[in-house]
Amino acid sequence: MFPSQKRNSLHAYSLVEVMVASAVLSLIVVLLVQVAGMVSNTWSQGQGRTERSQNGRALVDFIGRELRSAALPVDSRSTGNTPDLQFVVNPAGVPAQYRQPQAVFWQAPLATSTVHGNMAEIGYFVRWDDSSPTPRASLCRIFLNPGAGDHLVYSQLSWVTEAVLNSSAPADAANSYRGLFAENVVGLWVRCLDASGNAITQPGVGAGGYDSRVGYADQVHESTGTVANVTRSAPVLPTAVEVSVVVLDSRSASLLTAPMAATIKAAVARSATAAHCVETLQTNVSLSRIVVGMSSQTLKVHLESAP
Repeated sequence: MFPSQKRNSLHAYSLVEVMVASAVLSLIVVLLVQVAGMVSNTWSQGQGRTERSQNGRALVDFIGRELRSAALPVDSRSTGNTPDLQFVVNPAGVPAQYRQPQAVFWQAPLATSTVHGNMAEIGYFVRWDDSSPTPRASLCRIFLNPGAGDHLVYSQLSWVTEAVLNSSAPADAANSYRGLFAENVVGLWVRCLDASGNAITQPGVGAGGYDSRVGYADQVHESTGTVANVTRSAPVLPTAVEVSVVVLDSRSASLLTAPMAATIKAAVARSATAAHCVETLQTNVSLSRIVVGMSSQTLKVHLESAP
């Protein structure tokens, strides 16, 4: 082989080696990018689970602490015909859009200003803001000290109205997010339970609702092993309240669109429990990017003034 031919052959071999090395390097880079993406997604999902778990648990614990001290009417003979303390779930004065699926309101001796007494009005409900391309769901909290303009329980029967909600907890930027308790909460469930742990039903009160000015039938397990039927006369509190929330982590919430929000609202409205709501939404393919960042938290609270 002539020297020139040998040089050309060596040059060709070198080009082949460079091409093979480049291909191997490209493959390694692609694999590294994929691995990095998988690690990043795994880390993000782990962070999301931690965020949801911590936030959800903190929410139900806080609500539970306030619920425990819910107060009965000042007049134990109250028939509901005069203004007095009240514990209500989904009262008539609250519009349907704030029942996601429940809204709850009561009074407790937790006032931060006691000039006019210590019985504060407290309430929680979910508010959706659909005004922007990315809908936002928030858990709102009403806390009214006695003497406040919207503290109406002693002055009128319809003390929970849309006007009170919009005034006390508008939860928007123009009002410095007054009343905003937690972001990315898409549903609040409040189940009132009797002494046996069964959901309470009351005559004249809608499904999922409760009114302390209406009595209910209870079943009490006696020490002898028998079950006694007891009529709880109004005014009366439930023995216990089960509070549940469905929360989204911030990463998943940023992906929400208007159609997704509508689907979530519909599922919340027809779900009896928070866990069932999450299970239902997990079967919806259009929400596959959202439900991975969704979870529920539940807490059962025994009321101190309950029968």
